Amino acid sequence: MRSKIKSNDMVKARILKACANGASGTSISNKASPNTMKVISYLSLIDEGLIEVNSAGAGVVHQTTSKGLDLMEKLERFHAETNELTSRI
Repeated sequence: MRSKIKSNDMVKARILKACANGASGTSISNKASPNTMKVISYLSLIDEGLIEVNSAGAGVVHQTTSKGLDLMEKLERFHAETNELTSRI
């Protein structure tokens, strides 16, 4: 169960990172390579106010909010610390 939680958190971190400087849906797909779980995570990130969706001409730009950037940094730090601890075992 623990690895599934870690995996879900990293999915969220990858999606937030993909949107950090603004991204189209295609760009998010290419950077985060979403499967069904990732799409569900992406939609929850919008609902939680971690990504905002803005119109840009004929397209849409997805932008990580400041709240999303904070979460992304925490998740990446947690992942790095977890990897460090597990490498010691």
